[in-house]
Amino acid sequence: TTCGDADEEVTEKIPPILSQETGATYDGSEGQPSAKGDIGQESYQAQDNRDDAIPTEPEATADCEDLSVMELDEPETRKRPYSVEELIALDHEEVEFWGMEKTVETATHVALAEQEPPCEEPLDPIRMIESVKEAFDKVMQELSDNISDYLVDPNGFSRKGRISLEDLVLYVASGLNNHSAAVAPIMVSPEKMSVTASAFLQKRDKIKPEAFSFIFHRFTERLINEPCFKVYQRMRHGYRPTACDGSAISLLFNAEDSGNIIQGKAGTKPYCQMHGVFLYDILNGIYLDYVLQDKHDMHERQACMQMVERSHLRKELLLVCDRGFEGFEICAYLDKAGIPYVIRCKPPKAKGMLDSFNFEGRKGDFDVFASIILTKDAPPPGYRAKREWERTHRRVDKDKFPFINADYPEYDLKLRIISFELISGDYEYLVTNMPRWVLDTDDIKDIYHQRWAIETSFRELKKNCCLCYMHSYKKNLVIQELCAKFAFFNFAHFIIKHTPVPPPKRKQERKYPYMIKMSRGTVLCRQYIRGICTSPQDLFHKLIQDLQPIRDDRSFARYMKRNNGAVSTLYRGGGAM
Repeated sequence: TTCGDADEEVTEKIPPILSQETGATYDGSEGQPSAKGDIGQESYQAQDNRDDAIPTEPEATADCEDLSVMELDEPETRKRPYSVEELIALDHEEVEFWGMEKTVETATHVALAEQEPPCEEPLDPIRMIESVKEAFDKVMQELSDNISDYLVDPNGFSRKGRISLEDLVLYVASGLNNHSAAVAPIMVSPEKMSVTASAFLQKRDKIKPEAFSFIFHRFTERLINEPCFKVYQRMRHGYRPTACDGSAISLLFNAEDSGNIIQGKAGTKPYCQMHGVFLYDILNGIYLDYVLQDKHDMHERQACMQMVERSHLRKELLLVCDRGFEGFEICAYLDKAGIPYVIRCKPPKAKGMLDSFNFEGRKGDFDVFASIILTKDAPPPGYRAKREWERTHRRVDKDKFPFINADYPEYDLKLRIISFELISGDYEYLVTNMPRWVLDTDDIKDIYHQRWAIETSFRELKKNCCLCYMHSYKKNLVIQELCAKFAFFNFAHFIIKHTPVPPPKRKQERKYPYMIKMSRGTVLCRQYIRGICTSPQDLFHKLIQDLQPIRDDRSFARYMKRNNGAVSTLYRGGGAM
């Protein structure tokens, strides 16, 4: 279940989870056996300083003591108490741990989500395809109305050429494939003559990358906010499970791009790679935001916080991250912002967050509470006083926690730590700030299991949407292509995901459920944007002709070989549309 890089061949599913009671496998789907029962609540105290903390002397490491376990009074037939009154009436230890403010906030949020009226019936598939294209055309029209803001020179397209500005933007926005750039305009306007690759790139160089960033963000907003698409929005207890992960993006070698040059192994050439960090809507299958970073200056946690800060869906996000995002810095930031999260951590004694807590004598599956006070102040003088202080405090870097200042010198971070056994026999550790009355242990495991969708999206983005094929060395043109392909992924994936597969013509039932093949579907969606596939009816009938079975019961060993070498330009000489 470790994070897979996008350059790898990822499997369809992560390894299943081992059930505590039955020994059966749990794969995150409904109806599967899972570990249930009353799990105690326990508070741990801070032990030592690692990760984001300022190191102290070795003799100051605290010898922690376990506090008493506080059992939760949960009925055998579990009922989630959504109302605030029910939670207050319970007088529960967990309510006291999280505090009344958080209790009221989360209970009200879930209650409002449960009271929402049922969604209307989905659109007819042909009408859905047409609506997505209309939303895309509206964004292109918005860009056209303000195109002067996105040109390097406002008079750059004053002369009449073989390819218009509108055709150029449309072709790039539809996701450049592995074709040579010389034949590009033919795909947009067959009645016009072809232009050379050099002329095509010179025209592109007159457009700012922000134009395609505008297309991505405006189109994504329309997919989420327009009333006709609300019926397709899937939530979980009023929250939108959103995976955050990073991936390497291979570029053509550019000796002037010093921030992305990586020295190859002995005897191999250097190569260029950029790093992208993405927010991915797990249940709805679209990218919500992205941050592109130079390889040498990459910082995934800062990129994650940057995307969360500017997101218009802050009240709905439920952030799901792997071990690369582990740290008190991001946990405190999300907790203070009121954003729920589920983050995987390294096991205890592995130089991670959990090293700050004492897990002696506790093994196996558990679901416990922990709290630690983050502060910029130094511990008090004296050996005994220092050891006592480090039982409950952790000194952190002042530059990483701007909300801890002279007015607020401390921050009490409350965590819920979950451990469960995998089928391999190893244990996985997750931390969250969600109470049990919103997400129980099985919910947390299922949500993290679904995080794997962002790994498969990287494969689809790179292979099917041709992210691994770049058509220029210049950095601004590279960013153009990347932004355009992110927008095209949302366009194609939304249509493919929400186009229903018709039942079989024969009366016998299928052995497996079927879905539209992504590799063929992206080709058809690209043709639809460019006008080659002229009608939504034509696109729909072509999509349902190429299906593939969904085999959830299969599992493969992960392919760990990485392509860390220079990217050849031979692929640009041809290839399928």
